[in-house]
Amino acid sequence: MNMDFPEELNKWHSVEPSKLFDAEPILVIREDTISYVRALSRLGSSASTVYLALDADSEGEAIAYEAVFVIRNVNPRAVFKRVLFSAVTKKRHY
Repeated sequence: MNMDFPEELNKWHSVEPSKLFDAEPILVIREDTISYVRALSRLGSSASTVYLALDADSEGEAIAYEAVFVIRNVNPRAVFKRVLFSAVTKKRHY
């Protein structure tokens, strides 16, 4: 998803820039991710528990937030759990 301003504030030639500081940004679904949002909505609508297994970095956290946002819109009762792992690698013997 992308963050954007509401449409009435997206006319850069006619909006006073200082108004943007107090504006509430909105999440906008990117066109190339619509199929993912539909899948999350369909699967999440009947889920009782959702396990979020994403990388424990800022990008993974952002994706987890967006997944929660999408699923909560269709299923406010869903419980979310975060899976944390550090690595899945074969142990080397030297």
